[in-house]
Amino acid sequence: MNHTIDELLYRLVTGPLNLEPLRVIARRTISWRDLSVDLNILGASHALTITGDGWQLSELLTCRPAPDASDALIELPCESAVSGCARIFGVECQVRIAPFNLSEGSGLRLPIAPETLFAHEFDSVDGGPSPVTRIGWIAERNVLRVETIHTYPEAGRGVRSETVFTVDEEA
Repeated sequence: MNHTIDELLYRLVTGPLNLEPLRVIARRTISWRDLSVDLNILGASHALTITGDGWQLSELLTCRPAPDASDALIELPCESAVSGCARIFGVECQVRIAPFNLSEGSGLRLPIAPETLFAHEFDSVDGGPSPVTRIGWIAERNVLRVETIHTYPEAGRGVRSETVFTVDEEA
């Protein structure tokens, strides 16, 4: 299947999600504060889910929304630079989406340590360079910074998402 940036949609949603229809390739779970954070590399996209006591908040960057996704708090197309912000469950989410040309490089901008980098290389579509999804994160006291890169070598383009989740100090 050949995915393009023009088909990508960023969504921030609440409630439980079934990610299996989106083809989970790999999953990593981290702890941040007293929250569980699932990082998922999907078929040509990603999902991040933060789970608290009785609530769930999910970031999806996919070519189609999850079939059981609740109403989106943020919904952004990815073919041009955009940003959004939402606050729920004592968590503020600020996201920036930026497409780029692969000739500019496809590395992460955050100073990511090797143990906080999660990546998957997909099969090449046309025998050329392979598409890659990278997720890097920095977890601090009340801030979780997440950067993702999705490359589309057949188009010579990529898309970067930079998300900052900030939890209220009292939470």
